[in-house]
Amino acid sequence: MKNRIGVTIGVLRICAFLTVATGVLLFILAGDPEMTDVLGGASGGFIAVMCAVFALLIEATVWGLKKRKFWAWVVGLCLCAVYTLSVLLPLGALGLWGLLASGSRRDFGLGINESPVNVAT
Repeated sequence: MKNRIGVTIGVLRICAFLTVATGVLLFILAGDPEMTDVLGGASGGFIAVMCAVFALLIEATVWGLKKRKFWAWVVGLCLCAVYTLSVLLPLGALGLWGLLASGSRRDFGLGINESPVNVAT
């Protein structure tokens, strides 16, 4: 079975872009006096920096997936699962499909012992 890691990498890159775009948008809107009440007093700069840090963590996960690191598979699984609980449901489901494909699991050392069991008695 073919691995589908490329699908998950694409999904995570889209999510990282959306995270940065959201941070920039909130930074711009934070200058509006009406938006300061909506943001709960948090400064727009703080929100933008946190969005950038989160996007960098997503990119670190993408790097780990390219290098076939097991920790990146686990983090990618968690990120995509969280995305399925948000507006990004289609992206999260696509990312999970990419990570849970049998070829992808095999590339990360999961499910290696899938040999048929001899049950003849």
